[in-house]
Order: sequence, then structure tokens, then C-alpha cells
Amino acid sequence: MTFQFNRRHGLCMDWSPGLSMAPCGNKKKESQQWYIDRRAGVIGNKHGMCIDSVEYLSKGGGIHLQPCIANRTSQQWGFNGITGLIQHKRGLCLEAPGYGTVGTKVQMWPCNLNSFGQLWSFWNTLVLGQSATVQAMNLEARTTITTTSTLTRTVTVTSTKQVRSAATSLFCWSLMLPWGYEKYLIEVQYRMKRSIFACEEAAVYSNQILPITNLTPNSTTTRLVDTDLHCKIGGKYHTALNTPIFVKVWEQILADGRYRLYSWTVKADPDAVFFPWRLRETVAVHQEEENRQSKGVFMKNCVFGLHGPLEVISKKAMEAYRQEWKSCNKPPQEDVYLQSCLLGLGSKQVDSFELLAEDHCQSKEWQKCRSGHVAFHPFKTVESYKTCLLDGDASTLTRTTSL
Repeated sequence: MTFQFNRRHGLCMDWSPGLSMAPCGNKKKESQQWYIDRRAGVIGNKHGMCIDSVEYLSKGGGIHLQPCIANRTSQQWGFNGITGLIQHKRGLCLEAPGYGTVGTKVQMWPCNLNSFGQLWSFWNTLVLGQSATVQAMNLEARTTITTTSTLTRTVTVTSTKQVRSAATSLFCWSLMLPWGYEKYLIEVQYRMKRSIFACEEAAVYSNQILPITNLTPNSTTTRLVDTDLHCKIGGKYHTALNTPIFVKVWEQILADGRYRLYSWTVKADPDAVFFPWRLRETVAVHQEEENRQSKGVFMKNCVFGLHGPLEVISKKAMEAYRQEWKSCNKPPQEDVYLQSCLLGLGSKQVDSFELLAEDHCQSKEWQKCRSGHVAFHPFKTVESYKTCLLDGDASTLTRTTSL
């Protein structure tokens, strides 16, 4: 019995000419046929070659095909058909960083259930092409959102949108203060797989390495940014004078480089109720404009300018920022800084007022979360956050039903 390793978005792991992503073939495509020996912990092909990584402890380590050798450490894998992770016995996982790009090489990376580049499907090659298999693959590629309220009412809402593609892929991140309410909001988002954790990849930054949730203290943690997170409040509108903090965070994001694997980079505040699948629909509309602009685009989310709770930047605009951010002036508010910097670097600003509903944008009834906005802000308690999330899901179901 052989299996095809499918990346849930149309490409498969291919061993010819190297371990990379290629269009999925039918059951006759030999270079996509893999044997799995769960007892021995090896993955190989019919020519006696196995998936091997001598760099299994290195982030970004290479993957190769080598002759199968019993009990060889570099060929020991665990695979889970439920989570989709293919994990080396020593800890790291197989990842296709550009999972929607033909020719992308497979590599080793820290295991992350919120990274779509690590979620593999195993399909018996004997049933490829059968109508039931095609239907199952299409269903698996969809985004399914199921929410159950834990407050004064219990409502289950399920909505399905097939909107994910390489052009709408999202790298999402939040900056979390190690004190106060933000860590509780981040934990509930992580446990519910919502907000940034419903993006293709998510990261939480802080100036301490902390577990995202106490349920899994040794797995997902914050990423370290070396800066003091305290800042003064001031200016005409009595806002946080936080540009120095976010300059350091953006610098760390550039150093990490994960944004390069996705079409859009999204910064979401922990107290912003954020619906990534709605954002994918928005960025899809602006993809043609992004293709035309040499320095990319970014979204203006409020009639008064770019506001910080949700910042959306294209890959080309991120590259423009990476190359020249040190030349930018630094006004005290981080959203003012980012807007002026990107404009000065030549990135195009596109009006997307459907992105953010909040009081500072004079959005009507933003607290009810029933409009079609991508994010609502602010909700600083777990109870109010969940209520907004539930109301947003319910309004989605109502609009879909009426259509």
C-alpha cells in the first residue's frame, strides 16, 4: 500500500528530482508514491530510498532521500493522520514553507499546528481520482469554523468558506504584554484556534518567553523581542507613544523571516476580535493591485488613517520595508509611523474600511460585532471577547442564509 502526501491545497510531496512540492498526479505517478512503516518509523519509496535528515535538530535543516538503513536516527519519523504532522522522533517536523508554490523544498522546522506548511494528508494511491476521494479532498481544503458559546447562551455556528490559496495566505502576529489581560485573551484565541491562530502561520511576540497556554507549557511559546514594553501615554489624542517598541518588533519579524513564506503579513492586537477568513476575501480583491505595484500595497483601515489594531501589509511592501526601514522618520505612534514609512518607501495605500470597526473610526454599533468587518476593537475581557466572536459568527450565518 502506498500513499500520496498532499498539502491540503493542491500540491504534493514529490521525490523526483528532489523532495519538493509538485502538482499532485494520479495513482500512476510513481514519484509521489510513499511507503509508510509505522513500526520502523520510516517513510520510503519502492527503490529502497527513505526520507532522511542529518540536520533533524536544525531549524531549516535539509531533507534528502538516502538508502533505507534500519534504526538510523536520521530516518526515524512519527506521523499522525489526525493532526497532519510528520515529526522526527527528536522533535522537529517536516514543513513545506511555500506549500502553494511548485518546486518549494521540504525542510525541518519546529512543530506548529498553526502552520499550514506542516499539515499533511495521507491518501491511499489506489483511490486517487475516485469521486469520493476528490470530494473528501475538496472538503479538507475548506475552512471550517465551529463556535460554541460558553456564556449565558449556547449556540453552535458552522460556516464553510473555500477561500484559502497561496495568494491569500496570511502570516499573523500579535505583541503580548507579559502582564495584564492580554495573555488571557491570547490563550483563549489559541485554544479556540481563532484570531491569528486561524491564519496559515501565527506568532506571538513578547519580551519574555512564555507559554501561550498552561495546557501545553512545553510546546507553543512566545517569541522573544529584546525591548522594554513599557511606554508613555501622551500626544493630542492621549495615545500610547509606542513607536520605539514596534520598531524593535518589526525588526525581529524581519530577522525571523517567516513573513516571506506568505502573501500578506497581519499585525492584530490581542484585544481585536479578528476573522481571518474575512480578510482573505478582502486581500483577494486587492491582489491585482498588489501585482501591479513594485513596492506592494498596504491597507488603510480607517477614514482617519491607518489604525494599529489590525495592520495588513503585502509581501512586496514588507520587502520594501526590510530594505529601507532605517531611513524612515519615527513619529511617536506606531500606526502613524508604519503608515508614513510605507508611503515614503513607495508602497501604495489602498482604502479598506471594511477591515476595522472601532470607536476611534466612528464605526456604528461596533460593540455588537454584527457588521461584515474583518476585526472589531477593543474587547479587553475574555467574556466580552467571546461574546463578540459569537455574534460575529451568528451574523455570518444570517448573511449567508439570506443570500
